[in-house]
Amino acid sequence: MFSQKSKSLCFLIIVLLSVLDLKVNAAQLVDRIPTELVNNWLVCINYEKRSTECNKQETPIIEQLLTDNATSFIYQKQFIVSSDLQPESLGIWIDAIDDVDEIRINNQLIGKTGDFPPLFQSGFRHKRLYLIPSVFVRYNQFNQLEIKTFSSINHPGLGSQPVIIGDYFKISHLQQEIDYFYIFSMSTLLLLTLFQLFYYLMMKGGSETIFLSMSFVSFSAISFLRSNSPLHIGLNLSSVFKVETFMLSFGLIALSLFTLRFFELKIRGRYLVASVCIAIPGIVSILYPNPLHARYISEIAYLIIGVFSIAMLLGAIIVAFQKKRKYVYVIGGLFFALSLAFCFDIFSQTKSFFDIKLPLNPIVLPFTFTLAAIGLALTITHKYWQSFKNATYDHLTGALLRPAFFQRLTEEMRRSQLKDTSLLLAVIHFEELKVIGESYGQITRNKMLAIISEKLSNLLSPADALCHFNDDEFSISTHIDSSVQAEALLKNIHSSLIGTHQIINKDTKLYFNAQISGVIYDSERHLSISQLVQDANYGLAKVKNLHNRDYLLQEYAVN
Repeated sequence: MFSQKSKSLCFLIIVLLSVLDLKVNAAQLVDRIPTELVNNWLVCINYEKRSTECNKQETPIIEQLLTDNATSFIYQKQFIVSSDLQPESLGIWIDAIDDVDEIRINNQLIGKTGDFPPLFQSGFRHKRLYLIPSVFVRYNQFNQLEIKTFSSINHPGLGSQPVIIGDYFKISHLQQEIDYFYIFSMSTLLLLTLFQLFYYLMMKGGSETIFLSMSFVSFSAISFLRSNSPLHIGLNLSSVFKVETFMLSFGLIALSLFTLRFFELKIRGRYLVASVCIAIPGIVSILYPNPLHARYISEIAYLIIGVFSIAMLLGAIIVAFQKKRKYVYVIGGLFFALSLAFCFDIFSQTKSFFDIKLPLNPIVLPFTFTLAAIGLALTITHKYWQSFKNATYDHLTGALLRPAFFQRLTEEMRRSQLKDTSLLLAVIHFEELKVIGESYGQITRNKMLAIISEKLSNLLSPADALCHFNDDEFSISTHIDSSVQAEALLKNIHSSLIGTHQIINKDTKLYFNAQISGVIYDSERHLSISQLVQDANYGLAKVKNLHNRDYLLQEYAVN
């Protein structure tokens, strides 16, 4: 029989063993990296007007909307680090977390992001990676991890993935790879912006490109603001949040205006109302003074901007489809993909309004927009290339361009054969134009070209064709009755042009001489346009070598 004293001693030993066993079970062994810290988290919520609540949970800790305002949230966990990991550079990785955090190992601060009220700064959306100094770690002993956070929308949580202890430098390298996507987005969008500005300067009526370049610049800024660069260079994170919302509204308005201009749609009242509704949230978010409410204001702004911008773009695409505008399927497909990415971005960030468990991935929207921007830029390029290819008139002189003139000349050659009439092709060369451009500038030269084009147009009938053949040459095609009429026409053209001049100042007048070669179309000799033009150029070379005349008619046969 055991004495009463022995029984008490045995009970005490059992109790101590039970306590030690509980402590060992509560601590997680970290003997390899990476290791997820999942079980036995002690979560404490410090309320503003009532006592603190604590309970045990597992990570990832589900985000929940609290009914009472909380001042902070504390997540605690014990772990044991094996001495085998002593040579490693350990780090704490948290995929997503609240606005502000402070991380402590054994009561030693190892890192923080943002600032707690009253000097509040939100680090929301930035993933956390902190180096664990080896001097703070107790190897083969109990270690205490404490994560203190604050949520400005009273919606706490500890990410979509468990907290990880891993190799600091490997995780940092993975983070840099993600930042490369932001760099790719920024650089690509800025490069595409230069192309749009070039089109705007070079193409008349290309105002849609200026709106497109504005949207590219806006989303390039968004890519920068969503990267880790603002965090690394010490920008005010709450201000970054505000600026991003403003740039988003500005970029989507510019994209909507681009769509209307691209499809040549009227900017009706409903589009103006939608643009104002998109602009107001962006302006309010950047002007609202209290940073504590910045995230909540941004969530409301995101919803309003998303609804009106998608509605505006969708409405423009529907109208363009009804009017059977070219490229509507391409632009519509790009906008559909962009709208899906935008909806994902809205639902993953507006935790106050939607209880949808989507992972927070801020790279999705800027990266998707970059891909869509490449498609939009290629579409614009194709449109302008087709416009250039199918261009008819020279914007400077009003004369036909070479492709249009050759098409017209082909038709005239066919008409000459069918109606048994004679066709005259004349090439007019102005040697002094090059010297004028070099000596007095391109503006003076351009004025001379306009004067020449006007004089030639007055000499021709509406059925004749005038072409600005190259920098210092014009070509005409006209139907004639005989070679005598053709030679008389060449002489008349030369007489009209020979006295043409441009007044530079009261002491300077610029005159120039015209050298003309004409050839009458012969269906048997001129089997193609190139042969007809070649004979005309050959005649022009002969005129340049002649010293007694400035025009020449070459006649092979008259139909």
